Amino acid sequence: MNGVIGVEVAELAAGTTTIKTGPGVFVGLVMKPDGANAVTVDVYDNTAGSGKRIGGGRVPSTSSGVLPPSLVGASFGVGLTVVVAGTGAAVFVYYV
Repeated sequence: MNGVIGVEVAELAAGTTTIKTGPGVFVGLVMKPDGANAVTVDVYDNTAGSGKRIGGGRVPSTSSGVLPPSLVGASFGVGLTVVVAGTGAAVFVYYV
């Protein structure tokens, strides 16, 4: 084994999306607003958009953001659900 881990990526728009059911690791995310609207993201260890929050953030309309390193690598047991608020935003979620 060479130590390389396959990381999955999900591209999300506004709304609530369950990306994975069962255990895994939330690696991080990139938030890209459309230039006119801010984007807010909440990441949950659940199969619904509520419960134990394991990450997220908010980025103003004129920039893009990367989840702070202190939150990268959060494990989840129930599932990985992401709530994105922000018209026109693109959010990329990385997980294993």
